[in-house]
Amino acid sequence: MKKKTILGREAFLSSVSRLKQITVELDDGIVFVREMSGKSLIDYNEKLDALKTLSPELTPASSLELISLLVARTVCDEDGSLLFTEEDVDILSNSSMTTLKLLAEAAMKVSGLPQKSIEEAKNTLGNDLTNSSASV
Repeated sequence: MKKKTILGREAFLSSVSRLKQITVELDDGIVFVREMSGKSLIDYNEKLDALKTLSPELTPASSLELISLLVARTVCDEDGSLLFTEEDVDILSNSSMTTLKLLAEAAMKVSGLPQKSIEEAKNTLGNDLTNSSASV
């Protein structure tokens, strides 16, 4: 059995910045998707709760916004640095639905989010999201 290293403060904080990430193959290349940090996950859940407060049933527009936000908070370069900011959410919402769905599913998988959340968004947005032939 391999002996585990005891982490000090600096080593721990350094390891915290190395969030899990996976690669996702798109039609025109590969992107990286990382797990959300604790703060990012809380912010995302607060946004979801705020939208549900306005309307208990997610609308297609709010579902698209949540999926685009999830993509913005998880798509990164190979070093784990995010490619997008929250200001890019509107631009991202104009991306292919198939691409958004694929990236959102990868983000949920790597972040440990329940599949139920993405299924709810898929159902709200309709068949355009569920007819993807791509896989993670």
